[in-house]
Amino acid sequence: MEDCDHAYNPKRRLVQNSKKKVCPLTGEENTKCSPHHKRTIVANLKGDLRIRHLKNIDHRFYVQFPEVKDHRNHLKGEVSRILQPIDKQLSDYIKKVVTEHGVTSTLKMKLLLEVFLRQSQYIFHNAPMPPKHNKRFWPSLKDIYNHMAAQFLKLRDSRVDQKSVVDIVEEQKQLHPNERFYIRIKKDKEPDSDIDVPYENVLLDEDFIIRNGRKNMALNKFLYRPIAGSITVEEFDIAKTKLQESQFFTANNRFSRWFESRWLNKHKRWVQAFRHKRLNTSVNTSNGVERQNKSLKYEYLDTKKAKSLCHLLTVLWNDFYPVTYQRYVIQNLSAAEEAKTYSACIPDFSRNRPTNVVKHCFRRWEESINITPDDIDQLDDRHFLVKSQTPGSPQFYSLNFSSTQFPVPSCD
Repeated sequence: MEDCDHAYNPKRRLVQNSKKKVCPLTGEENTKCSPHHKRTIVANLKGDLRIRHLKNIDHRFYVQFPEVKDHRNHLKGEVSRILQPIDKQLSDYIKKVVTEHGVTSTLKMKLLLEVFLRQSQYIFHNAPMPPKHNKRFWPSLKDIYNHMAAQFLKLRDSRVDQKSVVDIVEEQKQLHPNERFYIRIKKDKEPDSDIDVPYENVLLDEDFIIRNGRKNMALNKFLYRPIAGSITVEEFDIAKTKLQESQFFTANNRFSRWFESRWLNKHKRWVQAFRHKRLNTSVNTSNGVERQNKSLKYEYLDTKKAKSLCHLLTVLWNDFYPVTYQRYVIQNLSAAEEAKTYSACIPDFSRNRPTNVVKHCFRRWEESINITPDDIDQLDDRHFLVKSQTPGSPQFYSLNFSSTQFPVPSCD
C-alpha cells in the first residue's frame, strides 16, 4: 500500500459518541440519599417510636422537584419534545391494527394514526392538537415501521396470537350475546380428557380409520361400516350388539368408552337407518369453495396470506361474512316478484327464485318438451326411466316420485 499512488488507510471516525449523557439529577451516582442513609433514618425513627409513644401521628409526603436550571446534558423546553418516544396509546393502536387487520404499509398506518389522533376522545379532551414536529404524537415513518416490525415478529409466537384470538372472541360475545361461540385453546382439556385414548379418528366418505402411532388399521369392515350401513333399526341393534361383544371392543376399555360416548350416543347423525328423513345430496365438486377461497384471498387479504389467525378471523367477521350475506340478501330480494315483474312465459313454480336458478330450470324445462314418449319407460305409478337426450348416449335416468319428506324427484 505504501508504493501505491493512492494509499488509503480506512479509519472509522465518530462524529458523535453513541453513549448518551446522563443528567446529574437522574444519575444514581449523584443521589443525595443513599440506601444506607435511608436505612439509618428508618432505624432511628423506629427507635424513637419505641421510647416515646405518640398519640397523634400525621402522615406527610414531601416531594422535591428540581428546577429547570439544574438540568444539564439534555434538551430542555419545547425542543425536548422533538426526540420524545411515541405515545403509548399510539403504540397500542399500531399493535391492534397490525394484529387484527394485518396492515403492512407504513403510509397507510400513518394515515390511520392521524385519523385516530384527531378523533380520539381520550388523549386531548378538546385540547389543541400538538405541533407536527412533536415526535410523541406525530411519529416518523421509521418509528412506525419499527413498531410494526416488532409486532409482526411477536405474532410469530403462537401464544401471543392465541391470546389475541381469545380477546376477539370475548369482544364478539359482548357484541352478540345471543350468538354461540366456542373456543378451545391449547391449555384447555376436552370433557373426556380422563380417557387417555391414543387414537385419532377421521370420518371421511363413511370410512372410519383408526390411526395408532406408526401403523394404520382400517377397521371399517367390522367396526364402522356394518353400523353405518344399517338400513333398519333392527339391523343397527344387531350390528351394535355384535360390536360390543367383539374381542377387540371388550379388550380395549378406554377405546370402547370413548367410542360409545363420542359415536354410539350420536348414532342418529351417521347411521343410515336414521338418515332417510334427511335430504342427503352428494357434492362432487368444490367449485363453490374454491370461488369463495379466491374471493377471500384476492379481495380481502390483498393477495397475501393472513399474518395470523387473529387477522384471519377479524377479516372473516368484519368483512367477508357481512358482505357475503349482504350480497346473498340483495340477490334474493332483487329476484322477488314484488321487486320486478316476471315474464309471462316463466311458470309459477319458478318464480321468486334466484335468477341463475330460474334460467337453468327454464332451459331444462324447455328441453324436456322435446322428449318423446318412446324415451320414457314407466316402471310403476310414480317411477320412470328417462333416456338421456345426449346424442348416441345409452344412459337412462331413474325418476322416482315416491312420497318422502321432500317431495322432489331423485335422479340416479
